[in-house]
Amino acid sequence: MDTLLLYDTACPESLHKKIAHLIGSEGITFSSDVLDARHIRPCAGCFKCWIKTPGECHLTRDGTNALSANFVRSRTAILLTRVTWGGYSVDTKAFIDRCIPHLSPFFATLHGEMHHASRYRRYPNWIVIGYQAVNVSEQETFLQLIQRNAINFFAPKAAGLCLTGDILDAENAARFSRLLRGENV
Repeated sequence: MDTLLLYDTACPESLHKKIAHLIGSEGITFSSDVLDARHIRPCAGCFKCWIKTPGECHLTRDGTNALSANFVRSRTAILLTRVTWGGYSVDTKAFIDRCIPHLSPFFATLHGEMHHASRYRRYPNWIVIGYQAVNVSEQETFLQLIQRNAINFFAPKAAGLCLTGDILDAENAARFSRLLRGENV
């Protein structure tokens, strides 16, 4: 799979459709799925996904394993999430928390910092679009969070966009299209 678009339950349909249209207009093959915290069971902290069933949670049986596998197999993962206090929406956070099996239980030094070692040879690029970012401070916190998570999940490239409302204006649409083409913006 080329690209995976994941969006939260609060995402306005018009925004989701606009993003999907832009992805398609770039000739990119993609699939799309909604993240719903009501159907993503929380991590139990048993660590079996690290040692007994590497890369897969054997407790939850909620469909997140398949979604998580698609996430890792994609070339680019696009997360469309409401910004909540500078963080992800509850739906997006629930999914990211369940991505811990993508990492090894061992540690490695990366950029002079201690992180979990990678489990796989390849990880997807990240593009995260946050909507309803209230102020500059919240936007800055959100963009920093994206970069820190991208390091933790070994994203070769990562970028974020913050929308103050839920409308993708022409400037951000153009920037998103450049990100889809792999351009650094």
